[in-house]
Amino acid sequence: MSKELYNQHQFWILGQIKDKCESAKSDVITYNLAVMSAREGAPDIDTQRDIILALRHDGIIQIIQNIFSDDIFVQPKSVSGGFEIEPTGFSIKILHPKFEKKIENLARTIPSSNLSFDTNKSILYFFGAPIEIPAYKNEYYFCKIVFSHKKGELVSWDEIYEEMTGEEFFKKEEKFRKSVMDTMRLLNKRIKEKTKTEKLLFSRKNNMIRRNF
Repeated sequence: MSKELYNQHQFWILGQIKDKCESAKSDVITYNLAVMSAREGAPDIDTQRDIILALRHDGIIQIIQNIFSDDIFVQPKSVSGGFEIEPTGFSIKILHPKFEKKIENLARTIPSSNLSFDTNKSILYFFGAPIEIPAYKNEYYFCKIVFSHKKGELVSWDEIYEEMTGEEFFKKEEKFRKSVMDTMRLLNKRIKEKTKTEKLLFSRKNNMIRRNF
């Protein structure tokens, strides 16, 4: 497996752990390998298990308990003196601040092809991390129009405003422009809170907006 693909798998797993912790409002969650493998973009079970063990070794997470399930068949692993049954899941505790730092460092290595906006699901994938965007609201239409342009391409604020409101107008008042800029700041804040990154996905140049990745 290439280093790039391994990093993508690590980033995906860390994102899933983070999402589960946020949903549970706890630093301790249960990670079921088979359940997670059914999710979009998931690495295979063996890769997930190996990465989780590596994250424990690096002090990113703590494995509180191995989980074994009779409902899931796991091929016994040959070891010296016999066979060993691999766990089918883990009780995991994230370790701050190494956990957040690991996500931030990995985000720098993930290619921009892992950044997209799914208009059907209203999900922004920021270097593989799924971020839910309120459907058919200002943030949704902002992402829709900006992602229709290439990375780094400047997009006029009034083009975004018309997409957000469905209105054409002739008087470009400050309050209209402000609503676009406020939406951009809200999206950058949402991404930062979700991924702990300091990167700004969107930035402003005069009255133009661009996607930085």
